[in-house]
Amino acid sequence: MGEKINFTVGSTDGSGYIALPKSGTGPAVIVIQEWWGLVGHITDVVDRFAEAGFVAFAPDLYHGQARSEEH
Repeated sequence: MGEKINFTVGSTDGSGYIALPKSGTGPAVIVIQEWWGLVGHITDVVDRFAEAGFVAFAPDLYHGQARSEEH
């Protein structure tokens, strides 16, 4: 449902995962990942918020590094 995006704020580059509701607009929510990074569980949470009518975004706080969810 959602997609990974890259963005720049000032001179700082960032990335994350965003999903929009079917309407394309709605209240916004930020999803903060656990210590293992931007993994499938977090993108699923973002997608579920979008299905519920929210614009949802999870910033990639570890710049692409992720641990296995099995650990």
